[in-house]
Amino acid sequence: MASCERCKQRKAKCDRRLPACQRCEKAEVECEYGGRRKPGFPAGHRQMLEDKIEKLESELRAICNTPRTSTSTDQAPPQVTIEVETKSPNDQAIRSMPVGEASPTFERTRRVTERKPPTDLVVSLASLYFRHIHP
Repeated sequence: MASCERCKQRKAKCDRRLPACQRCEKAEVECEYGGRRKPGFPAGHRQMLEDKIEKLESELRAICNTPRTSTSTDQAPPQVTIEVETKSPNDQAIRSMPVGEASPTFERTRRVTERKPPTDLVVSLASLYFRHIHP
């Protein structure tokens, strides 16, 4: 059994006697014991979080799959080739190396990092973080 409401409020040691603890008896006030809460989150909380995560993931997928209009910064960089003189016979395989040629992975990463997520998504994720990870 937990401490009575008055002792909890005053952060005082409660002897948990029934029908009234010693402190409440001495103060001549009604001694009330609240219902004991179960530890952890309320029922349905996990499902609510899973639903929210699914919604946010689907929004993120939609954002990633939406084609962007081309701007001057989206154009491919010019391709430059650097000639490399090798002095060692082991380096014969490398004669020239293309520079500035972006790989498909780089292009995808560049597009994703340049796009800013919607403000409501950022606010929602920040709210979840501060509510559940760092209260």
